Amino acid sequence: WSYSRHPNYFGEMLQWWCAWLVAYAAASGPTDLAWWATSASPLFTMHVLLNIPATGVAQANGKGLKRYYDHCPEEYARY
Repeated sequence: WSYSRHPNYFGEMLQWWCAWLVAYAAASGPTDLAWWATSASPLFTMHVLLNIPATGVAQANGKGLKRYYDHCPEEYARY
């Protein structure tokens, strides 16, 4: 928690970028069609988790945190 507020989402994105690195190492570089195809997955995952309000980080930061705001606002502000 000290490195990422949402470690599950961070781990998901890291996993897909690591898979992309493996594919990049196995492919012949940007001229290979498979290299471009594997770059779509981490970009799509990041888009879904970071930019779509109904999913991912926006949802985790939304109404679900209200219970912490109301219950102990000073402790949550320090967090």
